[in-house]
Amino acid sequence: RDLHSFPTRRSSDLGEQRGLQMLVGSDDEAKVYLNGKEIYKAPVERSFIGEQDRVPDIALKAGLNVLVFKVVNEEAGWMGAIRFTDAQGNPVKGIKVTLDPEAKN
Repeated sequence: RDLHSFPTRRSSDLGEQRGLQMLVGSDDEAKVYLNGKEIYKAPVERSFIGEQDRVPDIALKAGLNVLVFKVVNEEAGWMGAIRFTDAQGNPVKGIKVTLDPEAKN
């Protein structure tokens, strides 16, 4: 059983964003934390499908948001994906992502 954790920093040039959806896929179990709060949990072994689950009513604050995506691998390979859309399923523009939690930009 392996645990893979990816702290990422997301910042938005568009100001506060409300009413977003987060689409999540994982192989196997997964948790997602946004700004220190658990917002998603998939406690089962499963194969990867890119948008297995939909989490509605996500809010990103203006400026820096910290997203932590943890995937627990039970067997074989592992995968994980997250995508943010508006309520109609359109991609959210203006989000910048880094895997370096110490980055200043």
